[in-house]
Amino acid sequence: AGQWFKRYVLKKKLRSANDIKGFLERHIYPSWSGRDFTSIKRSDIAKLLDHLEDEHGARQAKAV
Repeated sequence: AGQWFKRYVLKKKLRSANDIKGFLERHIYPSWSGRDFTSIKRSDIAKLLDHLEDEHGARQAKAV
């Protein structure tokens, strides 16, 4: 995620870079830190997004 952020978000100078960085730090890194990228399955993503929608609303889940 960190490499993607540098290579995609910062390189393209997206205006939403601060929001994206916040989503990564609040939701992605804590949920999947220490896991190998290839171990993250579609079902893991669905569970995370379902949790975000339940706890923070559909808009937050969609943004993440």
